Amino acid sequence: MGFKCHIQSEKRSMEKFLKRLEQKASVLPGTRLYTKFDRGQNRYYITTPDNPEKTYIGWKNNPDLLRQLLDREKARKHILRVRENMEILERLMKEYGFAEDVFPPEEGFIPLRGRRHLLPSQNPFHREELIHDTGLGFYARTKSEAIVARRLYQFGWDFQYEKELRVLDQEGRWKSIYPDFTIWLDDGRVIYLEHVGMLQKENYHQKFSRRMAIYHKNNLLIGRDVFITMDGPGGDIDISAVDAVIRGLDLL
Repeated sequence: MGFKCHIQSEKRSMEKFLKRLEQKASVLPGTRLYTKFDRGQNRYYITTPDNPEKTYIGWKNNPDLLRQLLDREKARKHILRVRENMEILERLMKEYGFAEDVFPPEEGFIPLRGRRHLLPSQNPFHREELIHDTGLGFYARTKSEAIVARRLYQFGWDFQYEKELRVLDQEGRWKSIYPDFTIWLDDGRVIYLEHVGMLQKENYHQKFSRRMAIYHKNNLLIGRDVFITMDGPGGDIDISAVDAVIRGLDLL
């Protein structure tokens, strides 16, 4: 299964999830829920078409109704996020493509542009996963990432593995992420390369979608600022596809 097929599968899953959310969001349309924080806890009130006065509702006197209304409000918030993610996937499917196979490297020639690749990962999470020796002075989390690192080195790019990047999350809060590869172009621009594996796993799908949404939130666009390589469905890396993406960086 190719990269676009994985994205299409993710989009279909989101469409099904959106339908379930819309069903939950449509319950009790005439009943409005109000929340007031009082004495360290939330207190809930409702109004209905028959009774416009706010009436207290709690977990003790009407737990089923309160649970329905809270689920409805949560579904309405999630709908906005899911629709935004679906738009991102649609743009990704439309715009993503491998660069043309140009500028093949001369055999045995390594035109190094810098030495940042000698720096270790800055990602403080799950350091025990850094077990794959790249042969370049640092360890990667997967065999595929180690291969991509060596290809970047062979093509002479100045890069760093898992360098910290400060971004705004979907709630507008600052946070740190660690792109697989930060690459410095000859004109001083910085781009990011993410290697994608295990897209057949649902939790990895979700993680990848969240990362793409964060890039979009911070005006880092696929094909301009962010580039993607990927494993095949069996977990094997497609070296020719990786090389096509890396060679295409010379066109930026």
